[in-house]
Amino acid sequence: MVFWASMFWACSGHAEEPVVGPVFQADAVVLALDNGVEITADEVQLGQGEQGSAQMVRGVDGALEISAPHTDWDLSKREATLSGGVVAVRDDLRMECERMIVHFSDPGRVEWAVATGAVRVSLGGRVATGKKAKLTTANGVVVLTGSPSLSDGANHMRGERIVLWLDDQRVECEACRLQIDPSAMKKASDVDSDSP
Repeated sequence: MVFWASMFWACSGHAEEPVVGPVFQADAVVLALDNGVEITADEVQLGQGEQGSAQMVRGVDGALEISAPHTDWDLSKREATLSGGVVAVRDDLRMECERMIVHFSDPGRVEWAVATGAVRVSLGGRVATGKKAKLTTANGVVVLTGSPSLSDGANHMRGERIVLWLDDQRVECEACRLQIDPSAMKKASDVDSDSP
């Protein structure tokens, strides 16, 4: 409606440039794609070209669910930028951050996501933190950078880069410093008594 009103205004011979607002605006939107991806939003605005924004967004892609108070979309790049307290959940993985860029593959599936701003990843009893994290969905890998750390109970790991292999329950750490809880280590006398 706004688009047609702007076109009428421009064609009526008026000397001022028309103000063009959103091409499409809707409340309480649910978008269900053929491939199983579902996106809901309280408010959506699509502008000229392939740009848009939404408020209180929740997206579900198979086992991955992402929610945020605000989202900006660039359909030409197949990317969404979520902000204002983002939460991503995949099985027992929970990732929280201030801002996240999500890139979709051609069929509309989440290919990767980059989280920034006070990133916190919890997986079972482990908690990892950093300034930046990249989740690649194809191989289930989270790469943390920016003073990353990993805590597992009383044990702590810090390094320059920490890689979490979600499906294999493996961890890689570069320039690693470990702090191991003393109760997790056996004394030399305990080791000798365990020997046959």
